[in-house]
Amino acid sequence: MSIKTMSTKPLGYAELITNSEQIRRKNSFIKFLFVFPAAFIAYIIHGGIGPLLQSWFINLEFLIPMFQTALFLHFLGKANILKGFDRFVSIFNGDAWQKNRVLQYIPVNVANSWIPFFVNLMIFMAMMIGFQIGLSIFSKMGFIQSFLEKWNVLYPNAGSAPIYAFWKNSIIVPIALSFLSVVSNWLFLDKLNEIK
Repeated sequence: MSIKTMSTKPLGYAELITNSEQIRRKNSFIKFLFVFPAAFIAYIIHGGIGPLLQSWFINLEFLIPMFQTALFLHFLGKANILKGFDRFVSIFNGDAWQKNRVLQYIPVNVANSWIPFFVNLMIFMAMMIGFQIGLSIFSKMGFIQSFLEKWNVLYPNAGSAPIYAFWKNSIIVPIALSFLSVVSNWLFLDKLNEIK
């Protein structure tokens, strides 16, 4: 099979964004097991429950990427973490000839759908910027901080950083990881697993 005949159907102008959203909505409970701990740890690290010992800070900070890696594998496997792990491992294992063919396939795939791919990237970047600005404004609202302090959920004078860190890891990071997984699958992983 030639590289040209390996090309897929044309990419839709919002297909990657749509697929990313669909994957994020699958197996919500499993996803929650990865998202909430990372968000809560980020909240603690940024002073949400008060000052931390340096040793605790280092240990907790190490846990966040672990949960986020598990979440990425969950998305990479299309809401199946074991399948995602298998797909990730397939990058390093397998026949070198197959991997070389897939690497040659990537520029062909992008060239055939570069305008829709660019549009998908622009939509994604606009979403990320919008969420960043929105969460920054929300977390800095005085009444939000006062409400959380009143219910002893936020350490006094902790500021907006813990609130922002929590929602960033709850919303922005999962969206970014799901989009990255969809792009990775579209670029080469689907084809790599197809020709194994």
